[in-house]
Amino acid sequence: TLYLTRDGAGAGGDSAWYVMGAESLLAGNGYSRLSGGGELRPITGFPPLFSVVLAALGAVGIPPLEGARLLNSLLFAAVILVSGFLIFRISRSAWAAVLGAALMLVSFTLIELHSWVMSEPLYIVLALLSIHQLSRGVAEASWRWVGLAGLLAAAASLTRYVGFSLLAAGALCIVTLGRREWKWRLANAALFLLIGGLPALLWV
Repeated sequence: TLYLTRDGAGAGGDSAWYVMGAESLLAGNGYSRLSGGGELRPITGFPPLFSVVLAALGAVGIPPLEGARLLNSLLFAAVILVSGFLIFRISRSAWAAVLGAALMLVSFTLIELHSWVMSEPLYIVLALLSIHQLSRGVAEASWRWVGLAGLLAAAASLTRYVGFSLLAAGALCIVTLGRREWKWRLANAALFLLIGGLPALLWV
């Protein structure tokens, strides 16, 4: 995707909000945008994490547009690697993992998504990592992995609001697929919902 975006990443209406949010954070004005009349207005329609990451890159000298291009290219590589790892973890087949990763590599939809200044790439990686840690927590009956899955789900929700669906699905998986007694399942489902939902609810 770095080669495809050598003249700059694609940008649309949503991209402007993310870039304005990052520039506003860098200027010390909080997560906000300029209105048509030049007034600062808080951004509420888009969650903040993608802009926060772009602002962090801006703080070390990488402008938000270029930062988004570099970040999403790295996230494309991360999607390929994480997908291959998850397939191997489930199937224990190196061939299946390589094939799955290769399919991700040539997916037109993924290539297009990662060539734009959009938050989907960051959300996809966070969601995949959350699902991985959750499955590990359920399989090993470990509240630590469940808690980490909750943190990743919270980060996903702060990247795209659809991340709230991870909370419902994750809690349901803990309750229905957990190998421990019901008390453990319910307690860890509550832990996952608390850790995963509180940051996003505070933002909302």
